[in-house]
Amino acid sequence: MTTESEQLGLTQGEQTYKHKVHEQHEHHHEGSPGPAHGIAESAVPEFADHHPQQNIVSRLGHFVLHYVEMCLAMCIGGISLNVLFFGGAALLGYTNIPERYPEFSILMIGILLAIPMAAWMRFRGHDWRSTLEMSSTSIVLAILLIGAAWLGALPKSEMLEWIKRLACPVMLIPMVLRLDLYTGNHASHARQTLPETA
Repeated sequence: MTTESEQLGLTQGEQTYKHKVHEQHEHHHEGSPGPAHGIAESAVPEFADHHPQQNIVSRLGHFVLHYVEMCLAMCIGGISLNVLFFGGAALLGYTNIPERYPEFSILMIGILLAIPMAAWMRFRGHDWRSTLEMSSTSIVLAILLIGAAWLGALPKSEMLEWIKRLACPVMLIPMVLRLDLYTGNHASHARQTLPETA
């Protein structure tokens, strides 16, 4: 013999939820305080589908969006600052600085890439810790390239090319290390910067 629930094809979770709602209605009819529909609405069905695949796609979308935004901020802002800096130096008579002072030039490029990156992170509501983590990637990259050149592992003439290639990809390192932060939306970042109130 099959039960009514089995005939209807209900899962164990659906049967449990149906039983809970039925009990709440019985208590209501017996004179228990509070509307039955309010109690029933507060009960969360155990068979609720949270669509895990959609959640993964959404978080991946937030991650990609963060990365693209930060790359654009670094490239647009960094290129503009570098043009102003090296162009201004040339007007003052300090021409061909990248060729004459390659280490200094690479370090300045790293710093000038970090400035717009930090400004964008703060504008988007990130706290100072994540801002410094992300904006420092270009500076750390510049220092590593200088070290590689000093050790003879990289020609000094190629440092500029490598910092242009790696400035954006190295940002993936802090992003992957803090996936919970970079797979959320920007509203969650803004909440992190707000002071807690009693």
